[in-house]
Amino acid sequence: MRLHCEFSAPVARTDLDDYVRHLEVSIRCYDEEGLNEYTVGKVAMDQILWGDAIVDGVSLFEVCDNDSQGLHEVHTILTKGKQEFRPDLGIKEVTDHVLFLYGAVFHPSIHPYRQGILHTAFTLFGEMSLAVMWKDTSGLSEAELGEKSCL
Repeated sequence: MRLHCEFSAPVARTDLDDYVRHLEVSIRCYDEEGLNEYTVGKVAMDQILWGDAIVDGVSLFEVCDNDSQGLHEVHTILTKGKQEFRPDLGIKEVTDHVLFLYGAVFHPSIHPYRQGILHTAFTLFGEMSLAVMWKDTSGLSEAELGEKSCL
């Protein structure tokens, strides 16, 4: 299985939009002969350049609010409208990126691999990322979402 990620990124960050990347990740498999590759799933997520915004002195509220209602809600949930994570969430690690998964479609043949696929997608840009999604987006149960192998 292979992940293919598509996005565009500006050369320099001059606007609020430049702190959010819209990512589309295709999950691809090969046929039994290993000759033909085909798509068996897709994941859509937004990557917030959280650490870069903080270093640049840019308001994360404005970045998220400017992009979409979904990112506005994610920011509110994570920070209660502030620049830092809510203390009760216990996020002590440095966070370079916040990845908001808002869409996922998987062929039934790869359902057993969803946790690994999501883990790989969430760490495409390094381990210093925080993954956020609505509970039913991935199709995983609460128990599966809570397993260490998923995150």
